[in-house]
Order: sequence, then C-alpha cells, then structure tokens
Amino acid sequence: MWIKEITISNYKAIREMNISFRPGVNLLIGDNGVGKTSILEAITVAFGDFINGMSGVAKKGILSSDVRIDTKMISDASQGIVHYTPITIRTVFNTEEGEKIGEVTKRDETGKSKTRFGGKEVSDYANEKANNLDEELPLLCYYSTARLAPPKREDFGTVSKNKLNDRRCGYIGCMENNLDIKALKAWCLKMEMAAFQLQKEIAEYQAFKEIVANFMYRMNDLEEKPQIAYSRAFEDIAYTENGETIPINYLSAGYQSLLWMVMDMAFRMAILNPGKKSLNQCGGIVLIDEIDMHLHPKWQWKIIEALQASFPNVQFILATHSPIIISSSKDAMLLQIERDQTISELEDAAQKKKIVEVGFTGNFGN
Repeated sequence: MWIKEITISNYKAIREMNISFRPGVNLLIGDNGVGKTSILEAITVAFGDFINGMSGVAKKGILSSDVRIDTKMISDASQGIVHYTPITIRTVFNTEEGEKIGEVTKRDETGKSKTRFGGKEVSDYANEKANNLDEELPLLCYYSTARLAPPKREDFGTVSKNKLNDRRCGYIGCMENNLDIKALKAWCLKMEMAAFQLQKEIAEYQAFKEIVANFMYRMNDLEEKPQIAYSRAFEDIAYTENGETIPINYLSAGYQSLLWMVMDMAFRMAILNPGKKSLNQCGGIVLIDEIDMHLHPKWQWKIIEALQASFPNVQFILATHSPIIISSSKDAMLLQIERDQTISELEDAAQKKKIVEVGFTGNFGN
C-alpha cells in the first residue's frame, strides 16, 4: 500500500495543497515554514481511515488547534481571528486491490465538532487484512523531530502490555511524536526469552535483527555485518560492530537516532507480520521529518540508498533541507514546496543542481 495523492484543505497553515507521490522515496524540500511538517502530520491523520479498521488502536484526529486561522485588524487597537473550515484531508491509497479513497474531515473549530473518518473502503480493507492472518499488514509510522524525546506515555509498556501478542499492536503509538523505546526493549527481551525456552530461533526476531544489521552494514561500509540483540549482561539492547559491543544508550546521538528509528521500523514490521523469516519485502508507508537530523555528512550521503535497499517495498515521504540528502537521492521524487504553497517536481538534473547550489550558499532551508 502506498499514497498516490493527497489533498489537504485548511489544515494548520495550509490553505489547499494537492500532492502526488510515487512508490519509493519522496523528498519534501523547501524553506522552513513552508509546510513540510504540516504535510507529514496531515498524512498521519489520513492514516486514521486505515487504523479505523483496527480494533483497539487509537487514531489521530484533527484538533481545534489544527484549524487554519488568520488574524485581521478590526480597529486601530483590536484584532479578530478568522477560522477557515471545514478541514478536509482526502487521500488516494494505491493497494493490490486497486485505489482506495480516504477522507478525514472536521466541520468547524469548536469542541463539539468531532473528527469524521469517512474512508469506509479503506477501513474495510484494513479490517479484512487484519482478520486474515495470512495477509501481510503494511507498516505505517511517523518519525518527528522529537523522535528521541522521552515518551509522554508508554503505549506498549502499560496500557497495551497484555496485547503484545496481537499483531495489530504494531500500529499502537505509530503516529506519536516520539519513539516508545521501552516497548522495543521489552519486545526484544521477550523474544530472547522465547528463544531460550524453545531452544530455537524465533523467525520474526531473526528477521528483525537481520534487517537492522543489513542497514548499518550499508551505512558504515563494514567488512562484516554488525549485530543487534538484547544483552543479558547489559540488560539492554546492545550493538556490536568490529568486535566491540556497547549498549545503544551509550552510543553517540547520531548512532542512537539512526538505530532506534530503523529498529522501530523493523520491530513494528515483525509485530505486524509474525513468523516471517524475512521482513525486507514487507510494504508500508514511513514518514520522517528532517531525515538529516543528527546525521554526520557521511551518513547523509548514504541514508536514502540504505533505506531503499533495506525496505525496498516501503514508500518513504521525507522532509529535508540538506543539500547532501538532495544530491544523494538519485531515484527519489523531489517535491519543492514554495512560500505560496505551490508545489513543483524537480524532474531534471539542472533543477536539482540549482537547489543544491543555493543550499550550500546558505539561502535554502533557513
């Protein structure tokens, strides 16, 4: 499943935008304040039509504070606030069954107006897949700029602790601004204990470790693959590279940012599709804001290629203003967001080169 098109009206600062995407990597580029993050957050709301088909999983609605506003002076010393409604997010999802239309709306800015998830064909599609254990469930997740901040609540660790055996739990907290690292650690410990008790490898845990190892192998140009596993000695998830083992929490901010994010993707894939011996063919949609955050320039050159190689069937919609990321994205769809909220696709090398040159002079993305 991937997003073919989205139309956003009156959401946050967006008047109206219509954006077409492709499978694979899509890069949202443009100055700060043009709406890149708002587009990603609108997509997380659009996911609600799919999540609506999942029993026990909370959706992200449209808040009153999400309604587009404008302030107008009505006298020399007083101003009024205008709310623009309704808020509408209409999405075309491309699936193996054809196109499915989702629509999320909020009538006005008042608390009495609730978010309406009107994409019945999307929720029916999701429900059918969730209740057929032979069907693959797509990965859906959003990584904001606050992804490494402490979570406000422990979705897996408290409220849903007893539901970890249900594969729909792979969607719990997937739209939150920060990662539930405690849940990831608890799952890895659970897998280690199951492997010990059964005296055999657990398929989805091996697949999880393999996909993370392959990703870091590509990022660091290593001679042999690194290893990731829950360490009983450290009582934590540990990373082994070039013979040195260290808990992830002791790694640099760049290593942590990258590893936790990729582990969360693989972790959710494993929960959504238990028993799979390989996860790299699973599909889904992943949103990442400021993909370049905390990344050394060397990693910025490699991140797009590593994501594509490790998750070839996942659609990535990424926001960045890193000239290095833009230069390295050979097969990505580049969408430039302008101040007037028009969107243009950079289709040729000359356009891309111009953007990169402007970026390196400091006028782009500030």
